[in-house]
Amino acid sequence: MTTAAILVIGNEILSGKVKDDNSPWLAQRLRAAGVDLKRILVLPDEKHLLAQHIADFSQQFDHVFTSGGIGPTHDDCTMAAVASAFNLELVHQESLVQALHERVAPEDRDTPRFRAMKRMCMAPQGATLLESNQLYFPLVVVNNVVILPGVPHLFRKKFLAFADRFTGDLVLTRRIFTAQSEAAFAEDLARIQSQWPTVEIGSYPQRIEDGWRTLLTLDSRQRADLDACAQAVAALVQSVVEPD
Repeated sequence: MTTAAILVIGNEILSGKVKDDNSPWLAQRLRAAGVDLKRILVLPDEKHLLAQHIADFSQQFDHVFTSGGIGPTHDDCTMAAVASAFNLELVHQESLVQALHERVAPEDRDTPRFRAMKRMCMAPQGATLLESNQLYFPLVVVNNVVILPGVPHLFRKKFLAFADRFTGDLVLTRRIFTAQSEAAFAEDLARIQSQWPTVEIGSYPQRIEDGWRTLLTLDSRQRADLDACAQAVAALVQSVVEPD
């Protein structure tokens, strides 16, 4: 089983000024790739706190994705926190500096904007820089920590450029809808769950135009167990199985 965690970074997320669109999007992509997402944690722009959790998550999970805190402003400290987590120096990466120089005309390099952008060329010493012709800047990876921007379209672009690096054993899914209230079958559903421990059963009430319905999801990497469990659940709620 391949595991992952997401660290969403920024005071703006915690204050509600900006909505986190990145972790739900990445959760779906990891799920489709067979990677089990075990944590989503939102943290403020505090270097020591970030470094602590980055170091802990790096030991606990196969992949750690960070979102945000790598721009040119004073409060962006993700790169410094990653460096601190692994006791590395934060240095100018020549390939990042070169990429910036290629995109900025010489006459525009002695400006506040350029100096601010040059801060974005800092990365932990020894970091892996994954380049793609789809990207303005390379993707920075330190050990198993993947450092992604907070701007959603840039976050997605960088992840998708290297998505094939993050895969696991695919999860199979079955979906069942029923008009019954989940309270009506909760005890029997628990009994079925105990019979098929390799299948994860979820029950989710949904509001629809003319009332309520319940969505039941069944996930497993064991096809035979999944199909048998799905048939039992479908019989219980008098509905049919829909492949996902």
